[in-house]
Amino acid sequence: MASASDVDQVKVFEKIELLAGECGPRQFNKEKHIELIQLLRSVKDDMSTELQRAREQYQLLFALTSTDLMEWFNDLMDLEDDFEKWDSLKRFFELNVDDNKTSWFYSMYLQFITQAYTTPTKDENGNQLYTLDMVNLIFDEALQNTKYDFQNSHLVWNKFYNFYQDLNLMGFNIMKNHFLEILRIPHKNLDETFSSYSSFITKYANDHYQQEMKQATQIHSQTQKLQWDIESWELKKTSYSEPHQYWIDYMNFLASKPKKHRKIEQVNAVFERAIGESQDALFISVWLRYTHILYDFQVSDDIIHTTTKRFIKHFPSSCFPYAEFFKNVSNLPELKESIDQYYEIMVRVDALHLMESIEYDEWKVLASSVLICEYNFIKKGDDGITQSLLVDLDVFFDRAVDGCKDVYHSVERLCVLIQESLDQIEAARNYLRRITDKFGSEAENWLISHNFEKKHGTYETASKVLYAAVTRSETLDWPERIFEEALIYEQVYGTIKSYRQLQARIDKKSSDISALRQQALEDQSSEVVEDVIKVEEPEKRKAEEDLEENVTDDHKKRKTEIHRDREHLTVSIKGLPLDTTEQQIIKFFKDCGEVKSHHLVETDNQLHAKVEFADEQSVLRALTKDHKRFHGSQIRVQKAFQTTVWVTNYPPSYTSESIKSLFSTIGQVASVRLPSLKFNTQRRFCYVEFLESKDAIKSVEELNKKDLEGYEIVVKISDPESKTSRTGAVEEKREVYVRKLDFFKVTSEKVKQLFLKYGTVERVNLPLSKINEQQGKKHDGYGFVTFSTSEEAQAALELNLVTLEGRVIEVSISQKKSERVQRKENNAFKDYQSADNVIALLNVPDTINSSRIKDICSEAGHVENVLLEPEHNGAIVEFKDASDAGKASLRLDGKTIGDYTFQVGSVKDLRNGNIKESSAKSTLPMVPSSLRRKQAFSKSNIVKAKTSPDSSGNGEEKKITGRSNDDFRALLFGKK
Repeated sequence: MASASDVDQVKVFEKIELLAGECGPRQFNKEKHIELIQLLRSVKDDMSTELQRAREQYQLLFALTSTDLMEWFNDLMDLEDDFEKWDSLKRFFELNVDDNKTSWFYSMYLQFITQAYTTPTKDENGNQLYTLDMVNLIFDEALQNTKYDFQNSHLVWNKFYNFYQDLNLMGFNIMKNHFLEILRIPHKNLDETFSSYSSFITKYANDHYQQEMKQATQIHSQTQKLQWDIESWELKKTSYSEPHQYWIDYMNFLASKPKKHRKIEQVNAVFERAIGESQDALFISVWLRYTHILYDFQVSDDIIHTTTKRFIKHFPSSCFPYAEFFKNVSNLPELKESIDQYYEIMVRVDALHLMESIEYDEWKVLASSVLICEYNFIKKGDDGITQSLLVDLDVFFDRAVDGCKDVYHSVERLCVLIQESLDQIEAARNYLRRITDKFGSEAENWLISHNFEKKHGTYETASKVLYAAVTRSETLDWPERIFEEALIYEQVYGTIKSYRQLQARIDKKSSDISALRQQALEDQSSEVVEDVIKVEEPEKRKAEEDLEENVTDDHKKRKTEIHRDREHLTVSIKGLPLDTTEQQIIKFFKDCGEVKSHHLVETDNQLHAKVEFADEQSVLRALTKDHKRFHGSQIRVQKAFQTTVWVTNYPPSYTSESIKSLFSTIGQVASVRLPSLKFNTQRRFCYVEFLESKDAIKSVEELNKKDLEGYEIVVKISDPESKTSRTGAVEEKREVYVRKLDFFKVTSEKVKQLFLKYGTVERVNLPLSKINEQQGKKHDGYGFVTFSTSEEAQAALELNLVTLEGRVIEVSISQKKSERVQRKENNAFKDYQSADNVIALLNVPDTINSSRIKDICSEAGHVENVLLEPEHNGAIVEFKDASDAGKASLRLDGKTIGDYTFQVGSVKDLRNGNIKESSAKSTLPMVPSSLRRKQAFSKSNIVKAKTSPDSSGNGEEKKITGRSNDDFRALLFGKK
């Protein structure tokens, strides 16, 4: 009977066999390759050959870390057979040296070859493992690749010097020249090298010591001057919070030196140190910068090709290394080799499904590089790839147009250019037509289409394009540019009649546009009311709490026709210095266009900024500042696309802080925007803006329809273009409102049975608040019944004033919530102005809802009702009794919530505006709280009440403050 260990061993071998079949040369699942290697290591004595093969396969596809290399090396050192060990170690170093050109790896390599040479070690055929010529070549390669490694070049140099001196293998003059070459290069052990050279001269040329050392001293002094700059950069590393940025800046420094002093070898050495340090995804930017420096130095195509293939091995799941590879592979000397290399990497791209899995911004980079690569092959004479290119053009163009995520339309325009170059004029024309159909508001697209027709079409087709643009001029981002181009073209190529007709049409369009712009300027003084995206009604809808975005006719008049489009007009700026201020950001983007809003966010010891512009042209101009220097730092400026989510149906008690806390579990939140309640006090939605698009998408996946305290939260990517008017049972008059229900006896089922005789009951909703639930009640005493038709709902009104479970109920057609609230607000003045149990809160921000006010006021006593008065910057709060109102007055007057300080007055004070709004919003520069102290607010900041003439007519003025604190004290303690 097999033991448990034998059974386990069998399972291991079965798993190894399975993984071996899944880890071939065209299998790119990195995790499976790693799992296979680790399983083989667990049984390495039995399968050392298979382990070696698996590692070599992994090394071909992926980059090894220093830990991987040491693990592999130590496993080989444990081999018992000497011939197998030495042969395997020799192969190990030869395989990995091209990917690890660091002093650390070369030091291991040199230790191995010097030991093999001096032993001497032979292979299984009896031949010397390393000859002196082979050793010389490897030492020369090691010295050339590491001599500019400032920190560790001495590791290689010391091995070189000791080896050749101990064996007397090198003449005096040759070694002297090596010394002098090293002395010319800045390195950490410069002084030790100089001292070592002095000892060398003393030993071998003491008679000429002064003469020999004079030259060395001059070289040493010159190198010391160069050393200072390098040392300053070496010392800077600890001051960088992001290591990848340090290496980028270091390489930029070396690459930007005057031409006679800059050396690509210096950049190479820094780069090898950088990539040996980490394979974190942030280091993709290090590779990209290094590749672009190679372009600048105009290195050979072979070096570029080798570098991009190494890049792919380090980051096989990123589009950027593949893009750089495809951009350059067609330049290899042999066309057949280029095409073979192209197909080899495309197999990898397809196997990883990169085109389908990466975000649009990355896909755009990869798609463009593939198209350009295939086009270059055709230009070089490979017609066999033409069909593949034509298919890719259609596929990529479709995705780019449908994706609508690139303000430059770079993929679409590239497709047009390639089709045009292939003499596929009709295909290119069709692409342009689809661009102008989809993105007709962008003047530049019409101009590109017009220029295309001027080149390939006729006067009529070229004129027709501009005429179509003029027709749409009200929606264009730059109509004047179209007008100018159209008039010039018509004057040159058209007739006087066609020109006059066009001029008349443009005059009318200009007048219409001027009127629209004037209206927009007038509307800027009033708040822009944002529509709410239509969403499905959650099953757990709290009817009385559910938001309705419909407003009364009076309020609708206040709406403007022009809406802010933050989602498409915002850019994200990364890499800002920590001491960046608001004024610096505004000044930097001043020449781009009007800035609507801006804010800074600190994350991981870095600053990010979000800047919203007034129009798309301003965004385009802002994007040109990408990679520019800003106060000593290179910044990234990118369009903030799909970084904002629209959120609704969260618990009414939620504040912006609690919403931010919820979404911060997904990713870094830049801001939370609550809507103004001035025109609809029942709005309950917000916009949560993330720093990264991936976090916004993730929040939809993880939080949409999540239950929060009985509310099914709705989370969607914010897209102004998808906003629609809200419709539903209330708008269609299919819902009835039932009130005065018995709290304990009536259930949803009993209500449904009562109303069923009037038609199909789709839904019965009896809201239940937490307070009533704690008291054992089944609901809040009211509810909603939804029928399939409005006729059924109308018929159900017969139940008004009938008895249900011993209580007379009231039934009416449900009204839009804003209309109900508006009527309550209109009656509030006469109902509450003289009530002792009512206070008015003043200086209330128009983004705080009634639930939040109720929570704040409940600290003083039982709150019966809260009516928001956002147009008067306040709220009316009704308490259960007068003593609670008195307590509230004492506790809430001067209370600070966030950036606002409340004041307490009467309803009359609120409606008459007798106490001014006193916002304590900070006026400090736009600097995160961690970099500055928050502004302190005190009672002294509160704006004092207005005064009015004494009613006695004596000309004196007295404060109108409503009920005083003394009045409330009297109420509290029963004094008259």
